[in-house]
Amino acid sequence: EHLSFDSNTNHWENVSSGSATGALMSNLAAWPVFPGDVSKMAAVDTNSELQSITSCTIECWVNLNAINVPAGNHCFFGKWAQLGGPYIFGNGKLYYYNPTSGAVGGSQTLAVNTWYHVVVSATNGAPGSAVLYLNGAAVDTGAWTAGTTLIWPLIAGQFPGFWPLNGSLDTARLYPYAMSHDEVLRNYRGGLARHQ
Repeated sequence: EHLSFDSNTNHWENVSSGSATGALMSNLAAWPVFPGDVSKMAAVDTNSELQSITSCTIECWVNLNAINVPAGNHCFFGKWAQLGGPYIFGNGKLYYYNPTSGAVGGSQTLAVNTWYHVVVSATNGAPGSAVLYLNGAAVDTGAWTAGTTLIWPLIAGQFPGFWPLNGSLDTARLYPYAMSHDEVLRNYRGGLARHQ
């Protein structure tokens, strides 16, 4: 079971049931290409299904056009105040956002014009834990506690109102459970061919 963006229907879909979770709110001419413009994003409005998720896996493929332009910080995709998500700072270092304590990671640097498979697999609770994966390999671990601010939508292409992504996203998915390493590796290997 997971939510996945369907570019044919312009909806985020609940893949387990095939029903539309919500229509995509977007002011982009073409999704999933993001121009590094804070006025551009793709999102689905918050709803009870999204609000009930605490442990989760946030997954996407990302290809950066630039690291330091325009703002130097780029958010990929997530429900930021509740579930967080992956992003990079201006130094190109990869992090995930813990909704209750901020940035975790920074051991890996991303380059431009390269497709990467990025996953945050997180188990909610005390102490809670999350694993940040890059191309199927675990690269950073840290705490994870789901946030309680549930009003923000599920957003691709920026942190709400700033840190716009300058690049492309593909196969953005939200799972309502923490994936194992084997599951992450399977998804990475399954999508690798079309991103080479």
